[in-house]
Amino acid sequence: MSEAEKKETKSGEGDNHPNPKVISAIKKIAAGVVAECESQGEHPSEVICSFLVRAHILSQGDNVDLTNIEAMKEKELSMLTHEIAEKVLSTGVPEIETMKLQVRFETQYALSMEDIRKRAHATR
Repeated sequence: MSEAEKKETKSGEGDNHPNPKVISAIKKIAAGVVAECESQGEHPSEVICSFLVRAHILSQGDNVDLTNIEAMKEKELSMLTHEIAEKVLSTGVPEIETMKLQVRFETQYALSMEDIRKRAHATR
């Protein structure tokens, strides 16, 4: 298995069926990020936090293995959560602001499409 394939497997990328352990790890980290942000008076969406968790993990290369999050020390997990919370809380950083806007757009688009489908189905 190539290094790129190993990275894709560890991060949950690379196929149409993400690793359930990776999904669970992302949700756990994102929940921690939301909690840390809320403790500072901000209320980010879990979707944005999850997206930034994935982006952060992918930018770290092989330093984080989400398939075995149980093996991470509490301190490592806390540091990871804190780093991502800092990104979520940051303002004026173009890359982060762009990601936040993209996630909001895609979320709203998905909700709008679902609403359109429901209306179309109701009029039949």
